[in-house]
Amino acid sequence: MRGSLVSLILAALVLASCSKKDDKSLCERYVDLLRSCDIVTAGNVSCGMEHDAQTLCEADCVFAATCDELFQLTCAGTPTGSLVPCFDACLSTHGFTCADGSETLPMGWQCDAWEDCADGSDEAGCATYDCPDGSATILETELCDGFVDCDDETDELGCPSFSTFRCHDGSYDIPREWVCDFEPDCPDGSDELGCATFNCD
Repeated sequence: MRGSLVSLILAALVLASCSKKDDKSLCERYVDLLRSCDIVTAGNVSCGMEHDAQTLCEADCVFAATCDELFQLTCAGTPTGSLVPCFDACLSTHGFTCADGSETLPMGWQCDAWEDCADGSDEAGCATYDCPDGSATILETELCDGFVDCDDETDELGCPSFSTFRCHDGSYDIPREWVCDFEPDCPDGSDELGCATFNCD
């Protein structure tokens, strides 16, 4: 099962990039806000992934929040005060409602190879790609994602090259945008060395 909605919102905001506003990206403005509230320490932060309408809506909620609300959201993982109705409104406006009506999920969870709806409707009707060697059928969203899914590697052929980071222990090459994203991806944690951290003590 997925992480909490709150942790996904945080990840989306921290990693999102958007058109310039006051010469800073959405991510940079968000990190500056967390630093002004003394929630994030000095250090590098990755700002390189795409955003969607729901993330932009939630960003408006965050930028209107108080430092206390941001501390609770970031450190306790719980939206409080004005964030609760604001996030609910974003989800209901921009989310995906399961076919059985049981719940509304973030739009980014649709066609992502994880069944989040009890009825599986978030993964129904998604465009697929059949590996020419017959080894797998994958979602089109998994093409050119930096991870080989077909045995013959055709799902990653002819794709734009990904800038990678080699873990200091040599165990993995990870996408460059995973460096300084507040989550260690290397077994030795080297992708988070010298990066900003949450100041939740």
